[in-house]
Amino acid sequence: MPFLPIAACLALGIAASVRLEHYSFPGIAAGSTAVIFAAGAALGLNRPRTALALGLAAVSLGGLLMTLAQRDGLPQHHISSLIAAAKLPLEAPVEFEACVLEEPSPRAAASITLAELRAFRQDGRWVPSCGRTLIRLPLPDLPPGDPVPGAELRYGDRIRGWAILSVPRNFGNPGAADTAGALARKDIGVIARVKSPRLLEVLPGDCRRPWQAIAAGARETIKRRLQEIGRDSHAREAAVLAAIMIGDYSRLEPATREIFQNAGTYHVLVVSGLHVGWIAWLLTLATRLLFVPQRAGRILVAAGILFYALVVGFQASVSRCLWMFGLCLLGQALFRSASPANVAAAAAFFLMAFRPYWLFDTGFQLSFVSVMAIVLLALPWIDTGLRPLTEPLRRANDPERLHLDPGPWSARGRALRTRAELLAEAIADRIHPLAGRSVLWAFRILSWVFFAAGGMFLISLAIQFALSPLMAFHFNRLSWIGPFANLAVMPLASATLAAGLLATAAGGLPPETWLTPAALRVTSALLETTAWITRLPGAWQRCATPTAGATVAAMAVIFCLSLPHRRRWLTIPAALGLTLAFASGPGGAILRPEYRAPEGLLRLSFLDIGQGESLVIRFPDGRIWVQDAGGFSVVTENRVEESHWDPGEMVVSRYLWWQGVRFIDRILISHPHQDHAGGGAALLRNFGVQSVLMSEVRREDAMPRLLAAARSAGVPVRLSAAGREEHVGGVRVRVLHPPEISPRRSLNDNSMVVRLDYGRFSVLLTGDIETRAELELLAGGHDLRSLLLKVAHHGSRSSSREALLDKIGPRWAVISAGRGNPFGNPSKEVVFRLLRRGARPLITFDHGAIFFETDGAGYRLSSHRAGKLESGTLPVRQPALNINAIGEQ
Repeated sequence: MPFLPIAACLALGIAASVRLEHYSFPGIAAGSTAVIFAAGAALGLNRPRTALALGLAAVSLGGLLMTLAQRDGLPQHHISSLIAAAKLPLEAPVEFEACVLEEPSPRAAASITLAELRAFRQDGRWVPSCGRTLIRLPLPDLPPGDPVPGAELRYGDRIRGWAILSVPRNFGNPGAADTAGALARKDIGVIARVKSPRLLEVLPGDCRRPWQAIAAGARETIKRRLQEIGRDSHAREAAVLAAIMIGDYSRLEPATREIFQNAGTYHVLVVSGLHVGWIAWLLTLATRLLFVPQRAGRILVAAGILFYALVVGFQASVSRCLWMFGLCLLGQALFRSASPANVAAAAAFFLMAFRPYWLFDTGFQLSFVSVMAIVLLALPWIDTGLRPLTEPLRRANDPERLHLDPGPWSARGRALRTRAELLAEAIADRIHPLAGRSVLWAFRILSWVFFAAGGMFLISLAIQFALSPLMAFHFNRLSWIGPFANLAVMPLASATLAAGLLATAAGGLPPETWLTPAALRVTSALLETTAWITRLPGAWQRCATPTAGATVAAMAVIFCLSLPHRRRWLTIPAALGLTLAFASGPGGAILRPEYRAPEGLLRLSFLDIGQGESLVIRFPDGRIWVQDAGGFSVVTENRVEESHWDPGEMVVSRYLWWQGVRFIDRILISHPHQDHAGGGAALLRNFGVQSVLMSEVRREDAMPRLLAAARSAGVPVRLSAAGREEHVGGVRVRVLHPPEISPRRSLNDNSMVVRLDYGRFSVLLTGDIETRAELELLAGGHDLRSLLLKVAHHGSRSSSREALLDKIGPRWAVISAGRGNPFGNPSKEVVFRLLRRGARPLITFDHGAIFFETDGAGYRLSSHRAGKLESGTLPVRQPALNINAIGEQ
C-alpha cells in the first residue's frame, strides 16, 4: 500500500499550513528542493531507508507549498485579495454583476443562490473580479399572478443589481463551527444580501456552459418532479428522496436530520459510494444487455458516473468514488490488480493534491475514514473470521471443495459442515433422500444469509468504530445502535434510491401510477424504521467535544489494530498520545489554548449568538446556569419568520460541550421572545437539566417547543418574580423584576432582571426591559449599583435611559448584538451614554464571546477574539445610602 504513507505525509503538510501565517515561500521551496536532492543522493549511496524518509518529508513540504499557494497566491482581482486590500465595498449597497452557478435553495422567507461574481461598480466604473458569492434573496408576499423579477433564477443566468456585501464570519465562541472556513474551501468569499428581487436584472442563459447546462437541467427536472410528488402531504418523503437522489438538503427538516444522525445512519442521506455503486451496477447491466464490448462498457459506465457527479455536484464522497473507479479502470487496463486500501489512499492523494483544503472538510474526512475502515478493518475481519466459518457449510456435500485452511475459525467451519452433513444423512436414512438434500440446501441458504448479514454487520461495526472519534468531534453524538440499525436501514435506503429513480424516470408515463406510491411507501418505511430505532433506550447519546489531538490519537489507535503483528508496536505511541490528549482536559494548554477558570471563581460567559442573547454562569462550586439560549428569526418587509437554524443546538450547546459540560443546574428564560428562548428546547434535549425558571409563559413561537421539551425530559418549569433570592456557591442571586406578571406590560417589560453579588463584584442582567420596566426598577428602591451591566434589549435606544445608568454606575457594559442586524443595534445614543459615564462597552459581534471571572476581590476580563482585555483588583464597595432613613432624620 505505497500510497498510504504518501497520502498521510501530504495530509501532514496540508495540516501544518493552518498554523503558518508568516513565512518565506521561496525559502520553503528551496528547502523542499534540497530535501529532494538529498533523497536522490541517499538513494545513490544505497541508503534506501534514508531516501524514503527524505522523500516522504519532501511530500509533506510539497503539501505545505500547495496549500500556501492556494491560500495566499490568489490573483489580485479575486474576492479574497480585494477584501485584504480593502478594495471591495463591504456593508454598503454596491452594484454587482454575477453568473448563477446553482438553482436557488429555499431558506425560510428567502432563497440562497450560489453565483460567480464577475464585477462590481466603484467610483463610477466597473471593476472586474472573480470568486463565488452566496446571494440571499427575500421572497415577499405578492398577489397571485404578479411576476417578481429575479425570483426564479436558473443556472447560467447573468444577473446585475444592488446588494450589500459582507464577509462570512464564524460565531466568536470557543468550539464554534468553522462556517467561514467551510465556505472559503468552496471559494465563497462574500455573502450578498439583496433587499428585493426587483433590484435584479436577469439575462437568462447568458453564462451557460453546454455540459453544465445539461447537468443543471437534469437536476432541476428531478427537483420539479420530486416537488410534484411531495404536494399531497408527502413533503417529508419528497425531501428525503431529494436528499438521497441528488444531494438536495434544502427542504430536509431538522427533525428528519436528527433521527438519522441519532441512529448512526445519516450517511444514507449523503450521496456517496452507495449511490455511485447503484448507478454503476445499473449502467453495467445495461451495457451487458446491449452486448457492448467490455472496455467500451467500462468507459460508458465511467462517463455515466461523471455525469451523475455533475448533476449532484462534485462533493467529497462523489469525487472519491469517481477517482477510485477511474483508478480501478486504469489498473485493469494495465493488467494490474490493486489493493482497495491503496486505491482509496491514491484517490485521497490526488484529491488533496488538487484541492488541499478538502482535508479539513467534514465530508471528505468521513468518506475516506469510512472506506479505510472497510478495507483495513472490516474486510480482514470477514476474510479471517466470517468467511472461514461459513464457507465450508456453503459447500456442504461437495466432495470436490474441501477447506483445509489453518486457523480456529476454519476448524469451526469444518465442524459445522461435518455436523450438517451427518444430520442430513441421518434424515435421509430415516425419512427420504429428498428430505436430506432439502436440509442441506436449507443449511447452505442459512449459511449464505448469515455470511451476508454478518458481513454487513462487520462493515457497519468497523465504520462506526472508526468514525466515532470524528462523530464526537464534529457532531457531539455517539450512536451505539448504528451497527444494528444499518442492517435494517441500508436495504431500505437502497430500495428508496431505486424506487425514487424509477418514479422520477417514469414521469408522465403509465407506470407512474404505481411507481410513485411505491416510492413514497418505501421512503415512509425508511423514516418510520429509523425513528423507531432512535427511540430504543440507550441507542445514542450526546457527548462532550474531544480535543483535536485526542481525536487524531484515537483514530491512530483504531487503525493501528489493522497493522501486521510485527508492526503492532506502533499502537504504543498512539495510545500514549491518546492518554496525553485526554489528560490535558478541555482546557489543556497544549491542545486547548483557551483559558479555563479554576474552581472557586465566578465565571460569566456572554456568548456571541448573533441577534440574540445567551449567558453561561459557572458558579464557584462548579454549578452551571444558562440564562437564555438565543434564537433566530428572518426579518422581511412584511413579517418576521422563525428560522430552522437553531442557535441553542449549533452555538450554545457546542460551547457547553467544548467546556465538557454534561449537566445544567438551571435554565433562566428572561422572557419568551424567540431571540432569547428559541434555543432552550435544544438545551433540554442535549443536557441533563434540573429546572427551568422564567418570568412568564405567554404563547410565543418559542414557548410551545420549550414547554414540550421540558415535559418530555421531566424538568419542572417555575415562574419567578421580584423578591426571589438564593445563595449558590457563595454567590447571592436576587430577582429584582418583574414585581408580578402583568399582561398590561409588554413581553420586553416583563423580562426577568437578575442581580448577582460575589464579594466586591456585582452584575445586573436586564433582559430586554424598556422604559416602563426601568421606571419600575428605579421606583422599587433596589440597590442597583453594579460593576458589570448586561445592557438591556441589545443596546436598543428604547432602553438604558440616563436615570437608570446613573443609578447602576457600571464600569463594564456587555452588549449582545448581531453584526449588520436589521434593527441597527446597538444604538449610538446608548453607546455614547455608557461612554459619558465611564463605562467600557463590549459588543459581542466585535469581541466574540466575552468572559468575566472573579474571586470576589480580583477580576480578569477577556474575549475569544482579543484574548485578555484587562485584569486587576475590584474596588471596595461603599454601603448604599438609605434614602428613607435620611428622610426620617
